[in-house]
Amino acid sequence: MNRTLKHAPSLSEAFKNRMNKILVDVQISEKEAKQIISYFKLVTLEKDEVFCKKGQVNIKLGILLSGLMYATYETKKKSDEVSRFFYPPENFIVTDFESFKKSTSANETIIVIEKSELLVINYVDMKKLYKTVPKMNYIARELAELNYIRAMHRIYDLQVLNAEERVKNFFRDHPSFYNRVGKQEISSYLGMNRNLISKYFKPEKKI
Repeated sequence: MNRTLKHAPSLSEAFKNRMNKILVDVQISEKEAKQIISYFKLVTLEKDEVFCKKGQVNIKLGILLSGLMYATYETKKKSDEVSRFFYPPENFIVTDFESFKKSTSANETIIVIEKSELLVINYVDMKKLYKTVPKMNYIARELAELNYIRAMHRIYDLQVLNAEERVKNFFRDHPSFYNRVGKQEISSYLGMNRNLISKYFKPEKKI
């Protein structure tokens, strides 16, 4: 029996709409914008540099302005699996949230794929910023909700979609990743053998 499967929609448009609403609702003044920026430092990381390392307390949160990064975690079999990709403008908050919030050892290692520029803030300054610019509490809450939605989409993909659907959805949402990210990292993220990437996705040839 043929089944009709509803796939998870792309996050791109939903994210842009949500961010626009956040910015309209908050209405940050020029003074507040300068106060916010004063708490951040501009950091440039080269390919293969580590932003956060498993086993160490992560005290940093980054806003990714340009570039591409990914997070890995260690399985019970002692292999590293990819859990997330970070890229603007959709998934640009870079941190191990639990470690950042609770000052516990990080469960993930976050690595640079392409040279990346970030605005970075530490946990102590973030708490100060919340008091200095109370509107940041609203922005943080909205971004946390977006991250929750993104996590639910990922769970849906892994539990409901078959391998072919996961591959096609991934490249529908991230067409540039085929030439920017290794097949091993993509297949790890999608939970499948790397050979299935080539089997189910054929990039269009340029004429």
